[in-house]
Amino acid sequence: MNISTLIYQKSTFVITRPLKPETLIVPVRAGQVNLNEVYLLNEVAGRMWELFDGNRSADQIVGIIIQEYDVTAQEAWTDLQELINQLEERVVLIQVKPK
Repeated sequence: MNISTLIYQKSTFVITRPLKPETLIVPVRAGQVNLNEVYLLNEVAGRMWELFDGNRSADQIVGIIIQEYDVTAQEAWTDLQELINQLEERVVLIQVKPK
């Protein structure tokens, strides 16, 4: 699937804490924190997480990442696709329809 035009947003059932340079994501289910599902994102993945705002497409996020970090477009796409797959599977990232 071509994800370049897809738009994602963070689930409302997560707690995010910046732990510079990393980002901690804690899913909350039925008012409970499951410590087996805590995610620690590196700096680049944490920035991608910030950019999942329900407005930017995956293509726009990759553009921002390659401007801000010393990575190629291919590296950014690979990292973004892997992050989306992992977080979408855990239902902490949700695909939304464009506004």
